[in-house]
Amino acid sequence: MHKTKRIFMAVSSIFLLSSCSSELLKNLFGNVDDDPITFSETTIIDNDECAITITEIDPHYIYGQSIKVNIENKTTDKKFVVYTNNEYANGLSVNTDFYEEIGEERSIYSHIVFDRSELRKYGVTKITDIELEFYVGVYNSAETIARETVHIYPYGEENAIRYKRESSDTDNVIIDNEFAEVTITGYRDYSWGFEVNMFLENKSEKELLFNVGDSRVNGIKMETTGLQYIVPGNLSYLTFGWSCFDLLKLGITDITQIEFEFEIRYKIESFFDYYIVKETFTLNP
Repeated sequence: MHKTKRIFMAVSSIFLLSSCSSELLKNLFGNVDDDPITFSETTIIDNDECAITITEIDPHYIYGQSIKVNIENKTTDKKFVVYTNNEYANGLSVNTDFYEEIGEERSIYSHIVFDRSELRKYGVTKITDIELEFYVGVYNSAETIARETVHIYPYGEENAIRYKRESSDTDNVIIDNEFAEVTITGYRDYSWGFEVNMFLENKSEKELLFNVGDSRVNGIKMETTGLQYIVPGNLSYLTFGWSCFDLLKLGITDITQIEFEFEIRYKIESFFDYYIVKETFTLNP
């Protein structure tokens, strides 16, 4: 009798779990995407020394959308480092923190993960367009083995959706020219400091560097940093600011004015940059 009862309870639990599984997944991970992936296995790099193949895309990976890659070191005497640069989801710059080290004559599988919680902050619930630059170099050396950019459309290029930030009445567009647009989207005054939030768009066909330089808070010079490279046609958020400790050391408890140098530039030769913008801006939070 007890055994029958336990079996009945177990079966009931299975049905209950099955009925609420989609809701559970939604609560944990957001909307569950059931559209079929059209991507097929693709070799990105294949030379005498190494190979990188994307074998699978999994939109339901526990931490976010995952790209499964196979990395092969074909050499008998070199250790490689493999990582990605210029990572974009739907045209928006993200950070996957992908990095691997692989010894000679080895092959490994790894995951490149687009963090679900980070994407949620920007309102991205489905990645339809992925752009990555793979870099393979020799461990503890400046030698480059391979460098290749790949563009992936998990649901087909015709279904790609470009990221679009919803504008706000408080937006402050400080730069808008044929090369780029820069918008101050707001400020964050919190227990650890003060931040200025920006949204950047590269309209050009060049890889642009957006850089925050010297700054003054209420007329007092303070150090800050904010730097972002953006490849042609893509977008990024950028934040710069100051810690509460540095502000309090200078007796600043209420920020009424911010001055900062800002530049946008691109390389025209190895050691020469062309400046699109090099200007000081004033904000009144």
